[in-house]
Amino acid sequence: MQNSKYHISGKSGQSLIEAMVAIAIATVGFIGIASLLAQSLYLAKVISDQETATYLASEGIELAKNLLDHDINLASFGVPWGSCWNGGKTLNDPHVELDYGSVDCSKHFIPGHGDPLYYDPVTHYYGYNLPAADNPVKTGFVREIIIQKDTNPDMTVLSIVTWATGGYSQSLTLEDHFYNWKP
Repeated sequence: MQNSKYHISGKSGQSLIEAMVAIAIATVGFIGIASLLAQSLYLAKVISDQETATYLASEGIELAKNLLDHDINLASFGVPWGSCWNGGKTLNDPHVELDYGSVDCSKHFIPGHGDPLYYDPVTHYYGYNLPAADNPVKTGFVREIIIQKDTNPDMTVLSIVTWATGGYSQSLTLEDHFYNWKP
């Protein structure tokens, strides 16, 4: 008869191996979940940047349209349609940078050379000349607006936004055509 007090069972080593296998399986599962979570956060950033770029490109088209509408309002004073885009301002450089401070052709009409937009956390506007008191944040978004006067009484406006997400450079271009509806 064996004394159970001194009997060593082979099962005690087996439970250690089972515990190590269980920990390894759980670790692989957690690594997989963490990888999926990291990938989903990266894709959320990509989508957010694409949405912001679409908004900024649309805004660029709208800003160019506002200046054309400005010319329509001044037509009774002899200002021809599209006068902002004539003359020395864009004749040699059709790339321009516009923001909400661009109310006429004499102010904030900067030849575009790839300057990044700033974001104002107080007003939630993007622009080039934001109030310093609001501590504007430099973004990675660059917007250039290209105005092409066609031979007909119309203009083509391209709004190009470039940015980088995760080390990959991306670009979005919107195009619109404007016609002189009040000759």
